[in-house]
Amino acid sequence: MATPLPDKLGLYYASKDLTNDGAVATSRIVGVDSTPAQVAVTNISEESGYWNGAMGFFTTGAAANLQTCFHVRKWDKENNILTLAQPLPSAPVSGNQFKMFLGGKYRSSTKLLGLKVGGVQPEFATVATGTITGVTIKYISPYLGTGTLTLLYVFKTTTGSTRQLSIRMGSNTYGEAVLPTANGDYVIWANDGSGFIIVNIVYASLPAANATDKSQTFTLSQPKGSFVPSFEGYETNTGKVYDRYHLLVARNDSASTADVMSALSVWLDKPAGINTTLSAVLSSTGTTATIVAATNWPSRGFWITNGSQFRYVLYRSDLTLYLAVPSCVRIHFNAGIEEIRVGNTITFGAISALVDDVVVTGGSWAGLDATGYLMVQGTSSLPGNGVILYVNETQVATATAAVIDGESPNLYSRRQPCTNWSSGSVVYPAPDIDIGIEAPNENEMFQNPADERTAPEGVKFSGQYIDQNTALIHDGIQAAKCVGIWVREHILDSMQTRADVDGDINFAWY
Repeated sequence: MATPLPDKLGLYYASKDLTNDGAVATSRIVGVDSTPAQVAVTNISEESGYWNGAMGFFTTGAAANLQTCFHVRKWDKENNILTLAQPLPSAPVSGNQFKMFLGGKYRSSTKLLGLKVGGVQPEFATVATGTITGVTIKYISPYLGTGTLTLLYVFKTTTGSTRQLSIRMGSNTYGEAVLPTANGDYVIWANDGSGFIIVNIVYASLPAANATDKSQTFTLSQPKGSFVPSFEGYETNTGKVYDRYHLLVARNDSASTADVMSALSVWLDKPAGINTTLSAVLSSTGTTATIVAATNWPSRGFWITNGSQFRYVLYRSDLTLYLAVPSCVRIHFNAGIEEIRVGNTITFGAISALVDDVVVTGGSWAGLDATGYLMVQGTSSLPGNGVILYVNETQVATATAAVIDGESPNLYSRRQPCTNWSSGSVVYPAPDIDIGIEAPNENEMFQNPADERTAPEGVKFSGQYIDQNTALIHDGIQAAKCVGIWVREHILDSMQTRADVDGDINFAWY
């Protein structure tokens, strides 16, 4: 058994309109009279609302639009208009093309975007390499990280004439040199053996034999909203709380059956900030907290955790954190005999609450034995074990305080009413997103939730996978096989609108 190199890990968009694994996403065509915020489309046949929440990007058109990912707020079939959550840099014109992705179901053939080079997305625009003629950058691996990349070209004659290309990040040493011998695509590795770039080489156009060594530097940056959407203002000041769900498909792209990505580990990046402690008790409904130190901590719009629960920080003033108050509670249930839907008003005793989310973890409504949990708004009360839940005076399920699948109620949820956090508790900035894993069926097909706000069933999410030691572990991926990584964004009312949500996901295997 061999260990595939990092360039064999393919990360792909999935979409519910696709009909098989690896299908080519349809190129959508812009019609007339589009604006930066409303795009007219000529070739979408799905009903209104179908594409609400989709992610997309332009593949032709104005240069600025080619560097911008968009999030669909609303699809109106009657008028053939996509309304975007945030306007594009310029209005697309008739004939421009773009692609969109939404939901689960099947992996597309489109890989997630890599890093930008000098503000340019190399997947869509040519990135030449200056004096190193004959070389064009096609892709920059996110594993290189942001910063300064140097590409070095050396012509060697000591062991026969060879042309060599190598890269480094910052002031690190150069990685192993690549020796091109013909036209084609080449992978050039950094010295850590994980970060890489892909270049296309026209061999005859490389600098001549009498040329001196040549180097070119590039500034690498993250594309924004390429998979995890930004938080938009219209979503964060609604008086409601909800989640978004998107599927990332990781695939072992090796063609050799001997190449297995064993013990696949997946974890999240989190904002900078040292681990510190609370200097006083933080009550379950407290709106302020004080910490002992705040070196490198963000100043506004971020999550903190004590290792098991989360609180959202509206802003920080020195060592004082100003917090949002959780407004949802989580009710576990069993004996589900009538389907509970988002938007229902559920009652138990004298309490009424609005159902914000429904997650079925076992059984089914049709089988009269559904189990799972509800996220509800409008109450801070939890029903006791065995209390009957009603919708429109009809019994729908029974509340339970029992442990489900080894997970205690409220563990790792961002919608929970937190317990008191003790003085001296260790706290630190937490990732912006949660992740959970799903294996596909025998046809490489995944679940397909109704929309971006509907959770995939049976997927357990957490934002506590913060390093390789705490990573989410999957058995492994065989050659040409996939695994799904579901991403959950939790959006609170009054949350700070942000265009730089940190959705970085890391992978390792052996």
